[in-house]
This record gives sequence, structure tokens and C-alpha cells, in this order.
Amino acid sequence: MTWQIDGRVRSTMISDSLDVLGVRNNAMSVNVKALRPNMRAVGLAATVHFVADNDYDQKNPYGGGIDFLDTLKPGEVAVVATGGDALSAFWGELFSAAAIGRGGTGVVADGPLRDTEQIVGLDFPAFGYGTRPLDYKGRMRI
Repeated sequence: MTWQIDGRVRSTMISDSLDVLGVRNNAMSVNVKALRPNMRAVGLAATVHFVADNDYDQKNPYGGGIDFLDTLKPGEVAVVATGGDALSAFWGELFSAAAIGRGGTGVVADGPLRDTEQIVGLDFPAFGYGTRPLDYKGRMRI
């Protein structure tokens, strides 16, 4: 399903509407920021969870990430859960390009992003805890 963003709708309006329905405190952490002002993403969430792990498959270190990207459907937003871990970046230019190729509409991470200038250059909506150059290979796994 393809989603369209109505420029009049703001996150505050959605939050207030959820409050009226009794769904309270359903907002991202204040630490999650857009890579540039006015970035917006809409779609169903495609979730993935990273955990700390120093062991990894040296022949296929990104297998879990690629497997996740292969499940991404057009119109979905990648939601990367890390438990707030800032050990490494969990998303960068290559994952963004792959998500665009699969019809992804953005990424939200509760951890850092990398290759941020390139992600902005791709015009891919991305939200995270800031930036970090460290790759997740050998630090985290899905």
C-alpha cells in the first residue's frame, strides 16, 4: 500500500488524537531527531531488533541486515530497535539505497546513523540518535 503525507497533518495532531482515544505516551524518544528539518515519513512499520554481539559471521557479516531489507515492502518505514544502544551506527547510505529500491519510505532508529550526508542526498527520511561512523559489523547483530 502506498501512503501519502498530507502536509497539513503534524505529529502533534496525531499525538493529541491518540490521547483522546486513551492511547497515551506513544511518541518517540526526545533523543530521536531527523537528519534535516522537515523530514517526514509515513507508512506501516517494518521492525528489526539489534543486540550487542562481538561474534559475527565473517563470511556474511551483514546477512541479518540484508535479510531484513529483503522483507521490506513498498510503503513501509524501517523501525530499528537497539534499546538505545549507541555502540555503533545501525543504518547508513547502503541500507537507505536498498530501502529506496524496495519502496521503503524512511527509517526511525533509537540509535545512531552513519553516512548521513549521503542519506540526505538520497532524500530518504531518516531519524536517529545522532551520528556515529562505527559500523555494526562485529558489534551488534539482528
